[in-house]
Amino acid sequence: MALRLHDRQTNTHVIVQGDHVYADVDGDRKIGKSDEVGASALGLRHGALVEAARYIDQFCDSRVPGVTNADGSIVSGATLNTVEQEEFESRKGTAEQRGHLAHHLSFFDGRNRGAINLGENYRGWRNLGFGLLRALVQTVVSAAVFGWRHGGTIVIAEIGRDRPSGATGIYGQDGNIDEEEWARFRAAFERVARGGILTEDEARAVLAEQVTLGFVPKGQFRSLFRVCENMNRTKTITIDEIRWLYDASLFYRAASMTDDGGRRTLSTP
Repeated sequence: MALRLHDRQTNTHVIVQGDHVYADVDGDRKIGKSDEVGASALGLRHGALVEAARYIDQFCDSRVPGVTNADGSIVSGATLNTVEQEEFESRKGTAEQRGHLAHHLSFFDGRNRGAINLGENYRGWRNLGFGLLRALVQTVVSAAVFGWRHGGTIVIAEIGRDRPSGATGIYGQDGNIDEEEWARFRAAFERVARGGILTEDEARAVLAEQVTLGFVPKGQFRSLFRVCENMNRTKTITIDEIRWLYDASLFYRAASMTDDGGRRTLSTP
């Protein structure tokens, strides 16, 4: 298993595989098998990174972005999926860190292959607390909007593939949140929020004013409302939850919550 990590103390992104640590030694924002660094290169943090990888692998779902080691100084960037692993093993290497959009989509990538099929999409919605029928509808709609046939199966998304036009524009070209665009989007909600909280109707009214939003993001927000209703036990949404939708943590937070039946689908520290 190869695990992405971010060392907060040295602000370094690395990949750890076994006792080996790899970093972007040539500054091309990619990490490959040729980029191994020894203990002397990262000082005492080399051992800490290896230990953090073991801890996260043992106690956490390592595909969950943002979980930390015991002292919180090292953050998981998730295990490499199949596509990333192949890139890591190749000459070109894989991206230094997985972007917010890729993390967002990876929630549904049950087999960690870098692509989402119908079954994985359906199980993802079920893990978010959606009932059988609603999860099935979400899967059918996702397939109709995003899906294409590949190798005899329908693929809904490939991690890293360009999204369709008409999106919110919050993700930049690198797949991470464009902070300026996010600030504009957030401000529209903050104007009507009270204590950072909006009712579903208030949030819908704000969305209706966002004339640049296409059909797809407005439909995705309807799904967001259902996720937040399950989390909050009321028809409300918070500014933080809107941010979490884009920084990839919302789905993982929602799925790790214990429901009324005691179900807990994802492990957290």
